[in-house]
Amino acid sequence: MIKQAFLNLVGGVLPAATAIVCTPMILNSHGSTFFGEWALLTALLMIVGLMDLGISRGITLVTYDKEMNPTGDPVRPFKAGLKLSLLVAAIVLTLGAIAVAGYFVWRNGSTDLLISTGVCLCSGAITILTLPFRSLMEIKSRFGWLNTIRSLMACAVYIAPLLVAPSESLILTLSSLLVLATRVVGLVAYSLTCGVSVAQLRAQTAPDRQWTARFMNRCGWVGLTNALSMVLMYADRFILAAVTSATQVAHYAVASEAALKIWLVTGAVQSAVTPQVAAEVTQSKGEQVVSKVSAIRKAKWLLFLVVVMPSAALIVFCEPLLRLWLGQSFDSGIVPVARVLVAGVALNSMSQLNFSLLQLHGGESAGAMLQIGNIVVSAILMLALIPPFGTVGAAGAFSIRLMIDAFVVRQLAWTRSRSKHGFTHPELAASCIGFLLLLGMGL
Repeated sequence: MIKQAFLNLVGGVLPAATAIVCTPMILNSHGSTFFGEWALLTALLMIVGLMDLGISRGITLVTYDKEMNPTGDPVRPFKAGLKLSLLVAAIVLTLGAIAVAGYFVWRNGSTDLLISTGVCLCSGAITILTLPFRSLMEIKSRFGWLNTIRSLMACAVYIAPLLVAPSESLILTLSSLLVLATRVVGLVAYSLTCGVSVAQLRAQTAPDRQWTARFMNRCGWVGLTNALSMVLMYADRFILAAVTSATQVAHYAVASEAALKIWLVTGAVQSAVTPQVAAEVTQSKGEQVVSKVSAIRKAKWLLFLVVVMPSAALIVFCEPLLRLWLGQSFDSGIVPVARVLVAGVALNSMSQLNFSLLQLHGGESAGAMLQIGNIVVSAILMLALIPPFGTVGAAGAFSIRLMIDAFVVRQLAWTRSRSKHGFTHPELAASCIGFLLLLGMGL
């Protein structure tokens, strides 16, 4: 587990390093306005690309579900997920194109922004198609190939604008086309290295309607949760763009680049531990055997040591690190935004283990309902905090919502599983107090 988490972390280092190097370069050569618009486009790509109706996580859950998949062979869930991905990608691309066309007719946006938005929608649709392959590679522990391909695809988002001259009239479009090209190459690479041949897929018999309905039900709740999470994650950027300016979005995006990189570490740990945690939870259902939850304990300590503790250090040394990173593009207003975001992201990283336990105990629908509630809470917080406080208010709304979410997820996981494992309420409360003290000292 530790080895796989390390490989995932190494795979996230290259994109993180690329972002760190390229962000000040883009700001210096292309300006804050371009960076703000590019941040919105990449946010759209992420929202669409991860709106897969939970297919990737559903494949993992069903693979280890003894009732739905007695043999433990992931080919059947993978084939079902791949077919569903094709359908979802087509629907998302069609609806997205209609929405974008309507928006630009209403707002009369520039041709460059219109075309680049359409290209980003295509990139997002292709990303949806890669997710079943990525899930299969995690199950088969092919983390070397997985992280190599994923890293190169992620790096393209930061490198692409630097390959286009700042004077180019269609700079956003050309940058988006470069990202699209890497998504196509990535999809081909995933299909060649996932460990399942076309012959295996053809040999797999088609599941009956009842099995397919159960599979789609599990994926659907997880997918709704993922989609709402993406909206919650990036909605503040679009609200800032509506009430402030592209420059303010750029400042917020720079702070986010610094803070949200923590999720790379969280994701590295989560993707490595989820298959083993899922297997142990399945084996120990109905049994009170402490030894069978060793994977959960390891996951908990990994998250604390490689996410929570470094996050605290990042809050303390935020200003000098940002000065060193941004150089002449540094703006002191970015510092408090980054600090507040780091605190929220660290708490959310702790909550991810509890959320996985909730899903593994059949709480997919509860997770989706929680995200609907989060949208209401987030909307209230953003409307209350963004107009008077700007980017700091957006960061505060983001982190307060994550703090509330962490405690609710823990309660839902406890209610569903009656398990003492995962991050407990006292541990979450102690972390909140610690981060608030650090923020108070820094602000």
